[in-house]
Amino acid sequence: DIAVGRTNTTLFSLTNNGYGPLTINDITVSDIANFSVSRGTCGSSLAVNDSCSIAVTFQPQSVNTFTSTLTVAHNALGGSSSASLSGKGLVPLSVAPTTLSFTPATAPTGLVRTATITELSGNTSISVTSSLLMANT
Repeated sequence: DIAVGRTNTTLFSLTNNGYGPLTINDITVSDIANFSVSRGTCGSSLAVNDSCSIAVTFQPQSVNTFTSTLTVAHNALGGSSSASLSGKGLVPLSVAPTTLSFTPATAPTGLVRTATITELSGNTSISVTSSLLMANT
């Protein structure tokens, strides 16, 4: 799960457990709007007992849950192998300020600091207030 506009890349391992070289014809994802795929370390052929990595990047275009299928077309039995993918696009937020500093209070009323969490589309703001009460001793 990741905020809309951000990316998250996951590596998948492809291993040739067969008895001969595996020819990798194509590597695709079904939802090209929210997922992308890179061959990573996988070339066009994979020797017996060798592995390579496939990189799948999720970049949601909206707030929603998305599914896709990673498909590797090859010359082995069945002609292809696949894996299900899913990801959730979340509302992007910003926090300002990113740190709140408290210094010793000179009066018993304490200090109040406020941070604002804002949905980046500008539709919603939430204020979070934190206070520190210090007694004079």
